[in-house]
Amino acid sequence: MEVSRHKEILIDFLNDILKGQKIIMDLRITNKEVLGKQIDNRSVLIDVACEGENGETFIVEVQRASQKFFNDRALYYCANIITTNAPKGKYNGVEWDYEQKEIYFVGILDFLLSNAPKQQYFHRVNLEYEGTHLKFSKKFQMSFLEVPKFSKEDNIISGIDQWMYIFKNLKNLKEVPRFLRIPKFKKLFAASNYL
Repeated sequence: MEVSRHKEILIDFLNDILKGQKIIMDLRITNKEVLGKQIDNRSVLIDVACEGENGETFIVEVQRASQKFFNDRALYYCANIITTNAPKGKYNGVEWDYEQKEIYFVGILDFLLSNAPKQQYFHRVNLEYEGTHLKFSKKFQMSFLEVPKFSKEDNIISGIDQWMYIFKNLKNLKEVPRFLRIPKFKKLFAASNYL
């Protein structure tokens, strides 16, 4: 499925992941390759990269095989985006004051993270002050969906649970379950070749 032709599905997915923290109305699919700053630095090839209406970046990575340092990889991808946001010289006649655009990373994983809470399959990671849960910055957030942990077969109500059910079961579905017969998933099933 080509993402740029079906960006409304991606918008629905990201809105469910963000759960009202932010409402995405439109996205622009961007270059998936971020070049290293130096000639000997590794470049980054992102599965899906897009930009929101206010310049925020959304990175979506689908990882099927287990990767020992996936957490570090997620941080590396985000750090590369942060460094590309830094303009050289003056911007509109003013020196850059280090203001950052928001960055959201979403990892859809077909393996278990080594250090994640065992009882949860959806994890949101933020920068917080230790012990208080006050946000240090609201401009950086990572979310991880550990598909193998998802085992619900009924009472699937939340958007995240619906997406997790699809990620876990799509290849084996013979028909669309009743709880997924809603407009946002009709678009997904119409675009996929499974049903």
